[in-house]
Amino acid sequence: MLRFVQSSIRLTPFGVALQQRQACSTMDFKYKRAIEALNSLQSSQASLEQRRAERHARPERGLLQTTACLRHLGLTQQHLRRLRVIHVAGTKGKGSTCALTESLLRHHGYRTGFFSSPHLVAARERIRVGGQSISEHEFASYFWEVFDRLEQALDDGEQMPMYFMFLTLMSLYVFVREQVDVAVIEVGIGGAYDCTNVIRYPSVCGITFLDYDHVDILGSRIEQIAEQKAGIVKPGVPVFVGRQRHAATLPVVADRASRCGSPILSVPELTEYRAEDGRRPGLAMAGPHQRQNAALALQLARYWRATAGGDLSDPCPALEAIARGVCRPTGDTDTLPRAPPFPLTPLETQALAECRWPGRCQKVSRGPVTYYLDGAHTRGSVELAVHWFQSEAARDAALTGRVPRRILLFYSTGSREPSSLLEPLTSLRWDHVIFCPSVVWPVVDTSSDQANCTVTPQSRQCRVGAHCTAWRELTSSDPADTAAGAVGGQLHRLACISQAVELIEQCGDTPAQVLTVGSLHLVGGLLSIIDPELRSAMPAPVTAGARPRRRLASGTAPAGGLLV
Repeated sequence: MLRFVQSSIRLTPFGVALQQRQACSTMDFKYKRAIEALNSLQSSQASLEQRRAERHARPERGLLQTTACLRHLGLTQQHLRRLRVIHVAGTKGKGSTCALTESLLRHHGYRTGFFSSPHLVAARERIRVGGQSISEHEFASYFWEVFDRLEQALDDGEQMPMYFMFLTLMSLYVFVREQVDVAVIEVGIGGAYDCTNVIRYPSVCGITFLDYDHVDILGSRIEQIAEQKAGIVKPGVPVFVGRQRHAATLPVVADRASRCGSPILSVPELTEYRAEDGRRPGLAMAGPHQRQNAALALQLARYWRATAGGDLSDPCPALEAIARGVCRPTGDTDTLPRAPPFPLTPLETQALAECRWPGRCQKVSRGPVTYYLDGAHTRGSVELAVHWFQSEAARDAALTGRVPRRILLFYSTGSREPSSLLEPLTSLRWDHVIFCPSVVWPVVDTSSDQANCTVTPQSRQCRVGAHCTAWRELTSSDPADTAAGAVGGQLHRLACISQAVELIEQCGDTPAQVLTVGSLHLVGGLLSIIDPELRSAMPAPVTAGARPRRRLASGTAPAGGLLV
Protein backbone atom coordinates (compact mmCIF):
# COMPACT_ATOMS: atom_id res chain seq x y z
CA MET A 1 0.00 0.00 0.00
CA LEU A 2 2.82 2.37 0.90
CA ARG A 3 4.54 1.71 -2.43
CA PHE A 4 1.33 2.49 -4.32
CA VAL A 5 0.89 5.81 -2.52
CA GLN A 6 4.50 6.85 -3.26
CA SER A 7 4.11 5.91 -6.94
CA SER A 8 0.87 7.81 -7.21
CA ILE A 9 2.39 10.93 -5.71
CA ARG A 10 5.12 10.93 -8.31
CA LEU A 11 2.53 10.88 -11.11
CA THR A 12 0.39 13.76 -9.91
CA PRO A 13 1.16 17.49 -10.22
CA PHE A 14 0.97 17.72 -6.44
CA GLY A 15 3.47 14.90 -6.13
CA VAL A 16 5.86 16.52 -8.61
CA ALA A 17 5.63 19.82 -6.73
CA LEU A 18 6.19 18.04 -3.41
CA GLN A 19 9.20 16.22 -4.80
CA GLN A 20 10.64 19.46 -6.17
CA ARG A 21 10.16 21.16 -2.83
CA GLN A 22 11.88 18.27 -1.05
CA ALA A 23 14.77 18.32 -3.53
CA CYS A 24 15.03 22.10 -3.13
CA SER A 25 14.97 21.71 0.65
CA THR A 26 17.73 19.08 0.46
CA MET A 27 19.79 21.33 -1.79
CA ASP A 28 19.21 24.31 0.48
CA PHE A 29 20.41 22.17 3.38
CA LYS A 30 23.56 21.05 1.52
CA TYR A 31 24.37 24.60 0.46
CA LYS A 32 23.76 25.98 3.96
CA ARG A 33 25.97 23.27 5.41
CA ALA A 34 28.70 24.28 2.96
CA ILE A 35 28.33 27.96 3.86
CA GLU A 36 28.34 27.15 7.57
CA ALA A 37 31.56 25.15 7.14
CA LEU A 38 33.04 27.97 5.04
CA ASN A 39 32.13 30.52 7.71
CA SER A 40 33.87 28.35 10.31
CA LEU A 41 37.10 29.17 8.43
CA GLN A 42 36.77 32.85 9.30
CA SER A 43 39.27 34.01 11.90
CA SER A 44 38.12 35.51 15.15
CA GLN A 45 39.21 39.05 15.90
CA ALA A 46 41.95 37.79 18.24
CA SER A 47 43.15 35.28 15.63
CA LEU A 48 43.24 38.00 13.00
CA GLU A 49 45.48 40.13 15.19
CA GLN A 50 47.78 37.16 15.77
CA ARG A 51 47.90 36.32 12.05
CA ARG A 52 48.60 39.96 11.21
CA ALA A 53 51.57 39.91 13.56
CA GLU A 54 52.76 36.64 11.99
CA ARG A 55 52.33 38.12 8.52
CA HIS A 56 54.64 41.00 9.41
CA ALA A 57 57.22 38.54 10.71
CA ARG A 58 56.85 36.02 7.86
CA PRO A 59 54.82 37.60 5.05
CA GLU A 60 55.37 34.61 2.75
CA ARG A 61 53.68 32.20 5.16
CA GLY A 62 50.20 32.42 3.57
CA LEU A 63 51.59 31.88 0.08
CA LEU A 64 53.51 28.81 1.25
CA GLN A 65 50.35 27.37 2.80
CA THR A 66 48.41 28.00 -0.41
CA THR A 67 51.09 26.17 -2.39
CA ALA A 68 50.96 23.20 0.00
CA CYS A 69 47.16 23.04 -0.24
CA LEU A 70 47.37 23.03 -4.04
CA ARG A 71 49.51 19.90 -3.80
CA HIS A 72 46.96 18.30 -1.46
CA LEU A 73 44.31 18.92 -4.11
CA GLY A 74 46.49 17.43 -6.81
CA LEU A 75 46.75 20.76 -8.62
CA THR A 76 50.09 21.49 -10.25
CA GLN A 77 51.51 24.60 -11.87
CA GLN A 78 50.89 22.86 -15.19
CA HIS A 79 47.17 22.76 -14.40
CA LEU A 80 47.23 26.45 -13.50
CA ARG A 81 49.21 27.30 -16.60
CA ARG A 82 46.48 25.79 -18.76
CA LEU A 83 44.03 28.28 -17.22
CA ARG A 84 45.83 31.05 -19.17
CA VAL A 85 45.34 33.44 -16.25
CA ILE A 86 44.84 37.19 -16.45
CA HIS A 87 45.97 38.44 -13.02
CA VAL A 88 44.86 41.91 -11.87
CA ALA A 89 45.95 43.89 -8.80
CA GLY A 90 45.24 47.44 -7.67
CA THR A 91 43.60 49.53 -4.98
CA LYS A 92 40.55 50.70 -6.89
CA GLY A 93 38.87 49.33 -9.97
CA LYS A 94 40.41 45.86 -10.10
CA GLY A 95 37.04 44.11 -9.76
CA SER A 96 35.45 46.29 -12.44
CA THR A 97 38.47 45.82 -14.72
CA CYS A 98 38.23 42.05 -14.29
CA ALA A 99 34.48 42.09 -15.01
CA LEU A 100 35.01 44.10 -18.20
CA THR A 101 37.89 41.85 -19.29
CA GLU A 102 35.77 38.75 -18.70
CA SER A 103 32.91 40.24 -20.70
CA LEU A 104 35.21 41.07 -23.62
CA LEU A 105 36.55 37.53 -23.79
CA ARG A 106 33.18 35.84 -23.27
CA HIS A 107 31.69 37.84 -26.13
CA HIS A 108 34.48 36.51 -28.33
CA GLY A 109 33.39 32.94 -27.64
CA TYR A 110 35.79 31.92 -24.88
CA ARG A 111 34.66 29.93 -21.86
CA THR A 112 35.61 32.21 -19.00
CA GLY A 113 36.32 31.73 -15.34
CA PHE A 114 36.29 34.76 -13.03
CA PHE A 115 37.33 34.89 -9.37
CA SER A 116 36.54 38.08 -7.45
CA SER A 117 36.10 39.30 -3.89
CA PRO A 118 34.30 40.15 -1.77
CA HIS A 119 30.85 38.83 -2.60
CA LEU A 120 27.78 40.99 -2.15
CA VAL A 121 24.86 38.64 -1.46
CA ALA A 122 26.07 35.04 -1.96
CA ALA A 123 29.55 33.53 -1.59
CA ARG A 124 29.15 31.71 -4.91
CA GLU A 125 29.29 35.10 -6.69
CA ARG A 126 33.05 34.94 -6.20
CA ILE A 127 33.37 32.01 -8.62
CA ARG A 128 31.85 32.57 -12.06
CA VAL A 129 31.94 30.40 -15.13
CA GLY A 130 30.70 31.75 -18.45
CA GLY A 131 29.68 35.03 -16.83
CA GLN A 132 27.37 33.40 -14.27
CA SER A 133 27.91 32.58 -10.60
CA ILE A 134 28.15 28.86 -10.08
CA SER A 135 24.86 27.41 -8.81
CA GLU A 136 24.17 26.43 -5.21
CA HIS A 137 24.39 22.78 -6.27
CA GLU A 138 27.75 23.31 -7.98
CA PHE A 139 29.07 25.36 -5.07
CA ALA A 140 28.10 22.72 -2.49
CA SER A 141 29.49 19.85 -4.58
CA TYR A 142 32.82 21.52 -5.31
CA PHE A 143 33.08 22.86 -1.77
CA TRP A 144 32.88 19.44 -0.16
CA GLU A 145 35.27 17.92 -2.70
CA VAL A 146 37.88 20.52 -1.80
CA PHE A 147 37.10 20.56 1.93
CA ASP A 148 37.26 16.77 2.29
CA ARG A 149 40.47 16.47 0.27
CA LEU A 150 42.19 19.09 2.40
CA GLU A 151 40.88 17.71 5.67
CA GLN A 152 42.17 14.23 4.82
CA ALA A 153 45.54 15.43 3.54
CA LEU A 154 46.52 17.84 6.28
CA ASP A 155 49.05 16.58 8.80
CA ASP A 156 48.45 16.71 12.53
CA GLY A 157 48.78 20.28 13.72
CA GLU A 158 48.23 21.77 10.26
CA GLN A 159 45.35 24.21 10.01
CA MET A 160 42.70 24.32 7.35
CA PRO A 161 43.15 27.34 5.05
CA MET A 162 41.26 30.41 6.14
CA TYR A 163 38.18 31.79 4.36
CA PHE A 164 39.73 33.73 1.48
CA MET A 165 42.51 31.23 0.89
CA PHE A 166 40.01 28.38 0.77
CA LEU A 167 37.86 30.17 -1.81
CA THR A 168 40.96 30.96 -3.88
CA LEU A 169 41.88 27.27 -3.90
CA MET A 170 38.31 26.28 -4.65
CA SER A 171 38.08 28.71 -7.57
CA LEU A 172 41.23 27.29 -9.17
CA TYR A 173 39.90 23.76 -8.62
CA VAL A 174 36.57 24.69 -10.24
CA PHE A 175 38.19 26.38 -13.23
CA VAL A 176 40.42 23.37 -13.91
CA ARG A 177 37.50 20.97 -13.60
CA GLU A 178 35.26 23.16 -15.76
CA GLN A 179 37.97 23.42 -18.42
CA VAL A 180 37.70 27.16 -18.83
CA ASP A 181 39.70 28.77 -21.63
CA VAL A 182 40.79 31.68 -19.48
CA ALA A 183 40.68 32.52 -15.77
CA VAL A 184 40.44 36.19 -14.78
CA ILE A 185 41.77 36.42 -11.23
CA GLU A 186 41.34 39.46 -8.99
CA VAL A 187 43.90 39.88 -6.21
CA GLY A 188 42.54 40.02 -2.68
CA ILE A 189 44.85 42.32 -0.70
CA GLY A 190 48.19 43.57 -1.98
CA GLY A 191 49.69 41.19 -4.49
CA ALA A 192 53.17 39.90 -3.62
CA TYR A 193 51.96 37.77 -0.69
CA ASP A 194 48.30 37.46 -1.65
CA CYS A 195 47.35 33.80 -2.00
CA THR A 196 46.23 34.38 -5.61
CA ASN A 197 49.93 34.96 -6.33
CA VAL A 198 50.39 31.20 -6.23
CA ILE A 199 49.90 31.56 -10.00
CA ARG A 200 53.47 31.58 -11.35
CA TYR A 201 52.75 31.67 -15.06
CA PRO A 202 49.96 34.13 -15.90
CA SER A 203 49.42 35.08 -19.54
CA VAL A 204 49.28 38.81 -18.75
CA CYS A 205 49.00 41.06 -15.70
CA GLY A 206 47.15 44.31 -15.04
CA ILE A 207 47.56 46.96 -12.36
CA THR A 208 44.72 49.41 -11.76
CA PHE A 209 44.72 52.70 -9.85
CA LEU A 210 46.93 52.59 -6.73
CA ASP A 211 45.99 54.48 -3.59
CA TYR A 212 46.19 54.30 0.20
CA ASP A 213 44.29 51.33 1.67
CA HIS A 214 45.03 48.45 4.05
CA VAL A 215 47.95 50.49 5.31
CA ASP A 216 48.21 48.29 8.43
CA ILE A 217 49.10 45.38 6.13
CA LEU A 218 50.70 46.94 3.06
CA GLY A 219 52.47 49.91 4.61
CA SER A 220 51.72 53.59 5.15
CA ARG A 221 53.74 54.92 2.20
CA ILE A 222 52.42 54.80 -1.35
CA GLU A 223 55.75 53.32 -2.53
CA GLN A 224 55.30 50.40 -0.12
CA ILE A 225 51.76 49.81 -1.39
CA ALA A 226 52.93 49.96 -5.01
CA GLU A 227 55.70 47.46 -4.28
CA GLN A 228 53.17 45.00 -2.86
CA LYS A 229 50.78 45.42 -5.79
CA ALA A 230 53.59 45.05 -8.34
CA GLY A 231 54.48 41.73 -6.74
CA ILE A 232 52.15 39.96 -9.19
CA VAL A 233 54.51 40.78 -12.10
CA LYS A 234 56.24 37.59 -13.24
CA PRO A 235 59.41 37.14 -15.33
CA GLY A 236 58.77 37.88 -18.99
CA VAL A 237 55.02 38.39 -18.53
CA PRO A 238 53.71 41.72 -19.91
CA VAL A 239 52.02 44.08 -17.48
CA PHE A 240 49.56 46.83 -18.42
CA VAL A 241 49.22 49.72 -15.97
CA GLY A 242 46.17 51.96 -15.63
CA ARG A 243 46.35 55.71 -15.07
CA GLN A 244 47.94 56.71 -11.76
CA ARG A 245 47.49 59.84 -9.68
CA HIS A 246 50.46 59.25 -7.38
CA ALA A 247 53.60 59.75 -9.48
CA ALA A 248 55.69 57.81 -6.95
CA THR A 249 53.94 54.55 -7.89
CA LEU A 250 55.24 54.34 -11.47
CA PRO A 251 58.98 54.02 -10.72
CA VAL A 252 58.21 51.23 -8.24
CA VAL A 253 56.14 49.23 -10.73
CA ALA A 254 58.67 49.91 -13.50
CA ASP A 255 61.52 48.71 -11.29
CA ARG A 256 59.70 45.45 -10.57
CA ALA A 257 59.06 44.92 -14.29
CA SER A 258 62.70 45.71 -15.07
CA ARG A 259 63.97 43.17 -12.54
CA CYS A 260 61.59 40.57 -14.01
CA GLY A 261 62.51 41.41 -17.61
CA SER A 262 58.81 42.04 -18.27
CA PRO A 263 57.40 44.41 -20.91
CA ILE A 264 55.40 47.20 -19.27
CA LEU A 265 52.91 49.54 -20.89
CA SER A 266 50.60 52.29 -19.69
CA VAL A 267 47.16 52.40 -21.30
CA PRO A 268 45.58 55.27 -23.27
CA GLU A 269 42.37 57.04 -22.29
CA LEU A 270 39.12 55.41 -23.39
CA THR A 271 38.35 58.59 -25.38
CA GLU A 272 41.14 57.57 -27.78
CA TYR A 273 39.25 54.45 -28.83
CA ARG A 274 36.57 54.53 -31.51
CA ALA A 275 34.06 51.99 -32.74
CA GLU A 276 33.81 51.12 -36.42
CA ASP A 277 31.15 53.80 -36.92
CA GLY A 278 33.45 56.43 -35.39
CA ARG A 279 31.54 56.70 -32.12
CA ARG A 280 33.08 56.48 -28.68
CA PRO A 281 32.32 53.25 -26.80
CA GLY A 282 29.52 53.37 -24.24
CA LEU A 283 29.55 51.72 -20.82
CA ALA A 284 26.74 50.27 -18.75
CA MET A 285 28.84 51.00 -15.64
CA ALA A 286 28.35 54.52 -14.33
CA GLY A 287 31.13 56.82 -13.19
CA PRO A 288 34.08 58.45 -14.99
CA HIS A 289 36.56 56.11 -13.26
CA GLN A 290 35.02 53.17 -15.09
CA ARG A 291 36.35 54.58 -18.35
CA GLN A 292 39.87 54.05 -17.03
CA ASN A 293 39.01 50.50 -16.05
CA ALA A 294 37.53 49.85 -19.50
CA ALA A 295 40.67 51.18 -21.22
CA LEU A 296 42.82 48.76 -19.21
CA ALA A 297 40.41 45.86 -19.85
CA LEU A 298 40.53 46.46 -23.60
CA GLN A 299 44.31 46.14 -23.67
CA LEU A 300 44.34 43.05 -21.44
CA ALA A 301 41.67 41.27 -23.47
CA ARG A 302 43.08 42.18 -26.90
CA TYR A 303 46.62 41.08 -25.88
CA TRP A 304 45.32 37.83 -24.36
CA ARG A 305 43.31 37.02 -27.50
CA ALA A 306 46.35 37.62 -29.74
CA THR A 307 48.61 35.39 -27.61
CA ALA A 308 47.04 32.81 -25.27
CA GLY A 309 43.73 32.93 -27.12
CA GLY A 310 45.26 32.21 -30.52
CA ASP A 311 43.07 34.84 -32.23
CA LEU A 312 44.96 37.07 -34.66
CA SER A 313 41.87 38.21 -36.56
CA ASP A 314 42.17 41.68 -34.98
CA PRO A 315 45.47 43.58 -34.82
CA CYS A 316 47.15 43.96 -31.44
CA PRO A 317 49.39 47.05 -31.47
CA ALA A 318 50.68 46.29 -27.97
CA LEU A 319 51.94 42.89 -29.07
CA GLU A 320 53.66 44.52 -32.05
CA ALA A 321 55.29 47.09 -29.74
CA ILE A 322 56.50 44.32 -27.43
CA ALA A 323 57.93 42.42 -30.39
CA ARG A 324 59.89 45.54 -31.40
CA GLY A 325 61.35 45.73 -27.91
CA VAL A 326 60.06 49.24 -27.19
CA CYS A 327 58.22 48.23 -24.01
CA ARG A 328 61.17 47.50 -21.77
CA PRO A 329 61.19 49.70 -18.65
CA THR A 330 64.13 51.96 -17.99
CA GLY A 331 63.89 51.66 -14.22
CA ASP A 332 63.40 54.86 -12.23
CA THR A 333 61.09 56.74 -14.57
CA ASP A 334 57.89 58.69 -14.26
CA THR A 335 56.79 57.78 -17.77
CA LEU A 336 56.03 54.28 -18.99
CA PRO A 337 55.95 53.07 -22.59
CA ARG A 338 52.44 53.49 -23.93
CA ALA A 339 50.18 50.82 -25.41
CA PRO A 340 48.69 52.19 -28.66
CA PRO A 341 44.88 52.43 -28.89
CA PHE A 342 43.11 50.47 -31.62
CA PRO A 343 39.77 50.55 -33.48
CA LEU A 344 37.11 48.62 -31.57
CA THR A 345 35.27 45.75 -33.17
CA PRO A 346 31.46 45.48 -32.82
CA LEU A 347 31.95 42.65 -30.33
CA GLU A 348 34.21 44.77 -28.12
CA THR A 349 31.74 47.64 -28.23
CA GLN A 350 28.92 45.26 -27.35
CA ALA A 351 30.87 43.63 -24.52
CA LEU A 352 31.56 47.00 -22.85
CA ALA A 353 27.97 48.16 -23.26
CA GLU A 354 26.51 44.98 -21.76
CA CYS A 355 28.87 44.46 -18.82
CA ARG A 356 27.31 44.88 -15.37
CA TRP A 357 29.13 44.96 -12.03
CA PRO A 358 26.80 45.33 -9.02
CA GLY A 359 27.56 47.41 -5.97
CA ARG A 360 29.47 50.06 -7.91
CA CYS A 361 27.57 53.23 -8.86
CA GLN A 362 24.36 51.18 -8.87
CA LYS A 363 20.76 52.34 -8.49
CA VAL A 364 17.90 50.24 -7.10
CA SER A 365 14.35 51.59 -6.75
CA ARG A 366 11.81 50.30 -4.23
CA GLY A 367 8.59 52.25 -4.46
CA PRO A 368 9.29 55.89 -3.64
CA VAL A 369 12.80 55.09 -2.38
CA THR A 370 15.81 55.09 -4.67
CA TYR A 371 18.98 53.55 -3.32
CA TYR A 372 22.29 54.75 -4.74
CA LEU A 373 24.91 52.15 -3.89
CA ASP A 374 28.68 52.32 -4.16
CA GLY A 375 31.16 50.22 -2.20
CA ALA A 376 33.70 53.07 -2.11
CA HIS A 377 36.02 52.60 0.89
CA THR A 378 38.93 54.96 0.25
CA ARG A 379 38.93 58.76 0.39
CA GLY A 380 39.35 59.11 -3.37
CA SER A 381 36.62 56.60 -4.21
CA VAL A 382 34.18 58.24 -1.78
CA GLU A 383 34.80 61.57 -3.54
CA LEU A 384 33.94 59.91 -6.86
CA ALA A 385 30.81 58.38 -5.34
CA VAL A 386 29.69 61.79 -4.06
CA HIS A 387 30.15 63.31 -7.52
CA TRP A 388 28.15 60.47 -9.12
CA PHE A 389 25.37 60.72 -6.53
CA GLN A 390 25.05 64.48 -6.92
CA SER A 391 24.53 64.29 -10.67
CA GLU A 392 22.26 61.22 -10.63
CA ALA A 393 20.13 62.39 -7.69
CA ALA A 394 19.62 65.86 -9.19
CA ARG A 395 18.56 64.37 -12.52
CA ASP A 396 16.18 61.88 -10.88
CA ALA A 397 14.60 64.59 -8.70
CA ALA A 398 14.07 66.79 -11.76
CA LEU A 399 12.23 63.97 -13.52
CA THR A 400 9.79 63.45 -10.63
CA GLY A 401 9.28 67.14 -9.86
CA ARG A 402 9.23 66.37 -6.12
CA VAL A 403 11.76 67.23 -3.44
CA PRO A 404 12.99 63.96 -1.92
CA ARG A 405 14.40 63.26 1.50
CA ARG A 406 18.15 62.75 1.32
CA ILE A 407 19.52 59.96 3.49
CA LEU A 408 23.09 58.80 4.05
CA LEU A 409 23.67 55.18 5.06
CA PHE A 410 27.32 54.64 6.01
CA TYR A 411 29.69 52.16 7.60
CA SER A 412 33.40 51.53 7.14
CA THR A 413 35.33 48.48 8.24
CA GLY A 414 38.84 47.64 9.35
CA SER A 415 41.34 50.26 10.43
CA ARG A 416 40.18 52.95 8.00
CA GLU A 417 40.00 56.45 9.47
CA PRO A 418 36.28 57.42 9.63
CA SER A 419 36.88 61.18 9.39
CA SER A 420 38.82 60.85 6.15
CA LEU A 421 35.99 58.92 4.49
CA LEU A 422 33.17 61.01 5.94
CA GLU A 423 34.58 64.44 5.14
CA PRO A 424 33.67 64.37 1.40
CA LEU A 425 30.09 63.51 2.38
CA THR A 426 29.72 66.71 4.41
CA SER A 427 29.61 68.71 1.17
CA LEU A 428 25.98 67.56 0.75
CA ARG A 429 22.97 68.39 2.87
CA TRP A 430 21.31 65.39 4.49
CA ASP A 431 17.92 64.99 6.15
CA HIS A 432 18.96 61.80 7.90
CA VAL A 433 22.34 60.16 8.52
CA ILE A 434 22.31 56.48 9.50
CA PHE A 435 25.29 54.60 10.86
CA CYS A 436 24.96 50.85 11.33
CA PRO A 437 27.25 47.82 11.08
CA SER A 438 27.36 45.80 7.87
CA VAL A 439 25.30 42.97 9.38
CA VAL A 440 21.85 42.30 7.97
CA TRP A 441 19.98 41.09 11.07
CA PRO A 442 20.44 41.66 14.84
CA VAL A 443 21.43 38.01 15.34
CA VAL A 444 24.12 36.53 13.05
CA ASP A 445 23.16 33.27 11.31
CA THR A 446 26.33 31.21 10.87
CA SER A 447 24.82 29.47 7.81
CA SER A 448 24.23 32.80 6.06
CA ASP A 449 26.37 34.03 3.16
CA GLN A 450 26.41 37.40 4.92
CA ALA A 451 27.77 36.11 8.23
CA ASN A 452 30.88 37.89 9.49
CA CYS A 453 32.44 36.04 12.41
CA THR A 454 35.68 38.02 12.45
CA VAL A 455 34.37 40.98 14.43
CA THR A 456 32.49 40.93 17.74
CA PRO A 457 29.18 42.81 18.14
CA GLN A 458 30.87 45.04 20.70
CA SER A 459 33.60 45.99 18.20
CA ARG A 460 30.99 46.79 15.54
CA GLN A 461 29.07 49.07 17.87
CA CYS A 462 32.30 50.73 18.98
CA ARG A 463 33.03 51.38 15.31
CA VAL A 464 29.56 52.86 14.81
CA GLY A 465 30.16 55.10 17.80
CA ALA A 466 33.40 56.32 16.23
CA HIS A 467 31.47 57.16 13.04
CA CYS A 468 28.93 59.19 15.02
CA THR A 469 31.64 61.09 16.87
CA ALA A 470 33.54 61.85 13.68
CA TRP A 471 30.37 63.05 11.92
CA ARG A 472 29.45 65.41 14.76
CA GLU A 473 32.94 66.86 14.76
CA LEU A 474 32.86 67.38 11.00
CA THR A 475 29.40 68.91 10.73
CA SER A 476 28.87 70.99 13.85
CA SER A 477 30.74 72.53 16.75
CA ASP A 478 27.64 71.85 18.85
CA PRO A 479 26.60 68.17 18.87
CA ALA A 480 23.06 69.22 19.83
CA ASP A 481 22.68 71.03 16.50
CA THR A 482 23.52 67.90 14.53
CA ALA A 483 21.12 65.74 16.54
CA ALA A 484 18.36 68.29 15.94
CA GLY A 485 18.72 68.09 12.17
CA ALA A 486 21.04 70.91 11.15
CA VAL A 487 23.50 70.68 8.24
CA GLY A 488 24.63 67.20 9.27
CA GLY A 489 21.11 65.78 9.30
CA GLN A 490 19.27 63.87 11.99
CA LEU A 491 21.64 61.23 13.29
CA HIS A 492 20.59 57.58 13.75
CA ARG A 493 22.69 54.85 15.34
CA LEU A 494 21.24 51.44 14.52
CA ALA A 495 22.16 47.81 15.18
CA CYS A 496 21.82 46.34 11.69
CA ILE A 497 20.93 47.00 8.05
CA SER A 498 17.39 45.62 8.28
CA GLN A 499 16.58 48.25 10.93
CA ALA A 500 17.96 50.92 8.61
CA VAL A 501 15.71 49.75 5.73
CA GLU A 502 12.70 49.76 8.05
CA LEU A 503 13.48 53.33 9.11
CA ILE A 504 14.06 54.50 5.54
CA GLU A 505 10.90 52.96 4.10
CA GLN A 506 8.45 53.82 6.86
CA CYS A 507 7.47 57.23 5.44
CA GLY A 508 4.83 56.01 2.98
CA ASP A 509 4.84 57.70 -0.41
CA THR A 510 7.41 60.36 0.47
CA PRO A 511 10.25 60.04 -2.07
CA ALA A 512 13.70 59.39 -0.68
CA GLN A 513 17.21 59.20 -2.13
CA VAL A 514 19.57 57.02 -0.12
CA LEU A 515 23.32 57.04 -0.71
CA THR A 516 24.90 53.87 0.68
CA VAL A 517 28.68 54.03 0.80
CA GLY A 518 31.76 53.11 2.84
CA SER A 519 31.96 49.36 2.46
CA LEU A 520 31.12 46.66 -0.08
CA HIS A 521 29.95 44.55 2.85
CA LEU A 522 27.40 47.25 3.73
CA VAL A 523 26.26 47.47 0.11
CA GLY A 524 26.01 43.68 -0.14
CA GLY A 525 23.99 43.45 3.06
CA LEU A 526 21.56 46.07 1.77
CA LEU A 527 21.24 44.31 -1.59
CA SER A 528 20.41 41.05 0.20
CA ILE A 529 17.23 42.80 1.37
CA ILE A 530 16.25 45.06 -1.53
CA ASP A 531 17.52 42.96 -4.47
CA PRO A 532 18.63 39.52 -3.24
CA GLU A 533 18.83 38.04 -6.75
CA LEU A 534 20.86 41.03 -8.00
CA ARG A 535 18.38 41.39 -10.87
CA SER A 536 19.05 45.11 -11.14
CA ALA A 537 22.63 44.38 -12.19
CA MET A 538 22.38 41.04 -13.97
CA PRO A 539 24.94 40.68 -16.77
CA ALA A 540 23.19 40.85 -20.11
CA PRO A 541 23.10 37.51 -21.94
CA VAL A 542 25.50 37.28 -24.84
CA THR A 543 23.37 37.99 -27.88
CA ALA A 544 23.37 36.42 -31.31
CA GLY A 545 26.03 38.86 -32.49
CA ALA A 546 28.68 37.21 -30.34
CA ARG A 547 31.08 34.65 -31.72
CA PRO A 548 30.25 30.96 -31.24
CA ARG A 549 31.97 29.04 -28.47
CA ARG A 550 35.69 28.58 -29.07
CA ARG A 551 37.54 25.45 -28.10
CA LEU A 552 41.14 25.84 -26.97
CA ALA A 553 43.32 22.78 -26.62
CA SER A 554 44.02 22.26 -22.93
CA GLY A 555 44.77 18.58 -22.62
CA THR A 556 42.68 16.09 -20.69
CA ALA A 557 40.62 17.62 -17.93
CA PRO A 558 41.21 16.05 -14.52
CA ALA A 559 38.16 14.44 -13.00
CA GLY A 560 37.11 13.15 -9.63
CA GLY A 561 38.06 14.35 -6.18
CA LEU A 562 41.82 14.14 -6.72
CA LEU A 563 43.51 15.82 -9.65
CA VAL A 564 46.46 13.97 -11.09
